[in-house]
Amino acid sequence: MTRCVLVVDDNDINRALAKDALELYGYRVLTASNGSEALELAARECPSVMVLDIQMPYMSGLEVLRRLRLASETHVRSIRVIAATALATQADRTRCFDAGADDYIARPFRFRDLAERVSRWSKEPACTA
Repeated sequence: MTRCVLVVDDNDINRALAKDALELYGYRVLTASNGSEALELAARECPSVMVLDIQMPYMSGLEVLRRLRLASETHVRSIRVIAATALATQADRTRCFDAGADDYIARPFRFRDLAERVSRWSKEPACTA
């Protein structure tokens, strides 16, 4: 079974580049352009890992993280989340982990580094989509 990754980013170019790069590493990649869409896809598709932009309008990545970790569905709560952001201070990193992130990657990043982090956190999905 191909491991599934959900890339969430409001920037079309960032989202497309991450999708293309992760597909080259053999992942099935879903994308969302906002927090609401991300939460819906997470519940329906059961990705192993979510790469989540923290700086999004309307619903920030931190709010998405909080909602994931409070979800009633076990498979949603257990999704591994890599926070991706240009906010690169120790305080920003701490805020991401406090909100429920499993990992953190500062932008700009190399796609090889992203793929290595996704590989580290990926597992079989809690359910099949």
